[in-house]
Amino acid sequence: MDVDETLLAGLLAATDALLLLVQDAMLASK
Repeated sequence: MDVDETLLAGLLAATDALLLLVQDAMLASK
């Protein structure tokens, strides 16, 4: 069963965006 590449790419992009949001929140709370 093949993993959908577009789904995987979307997941990676979402994870990156989430990490950036978390970093921004941590910096703002300091």
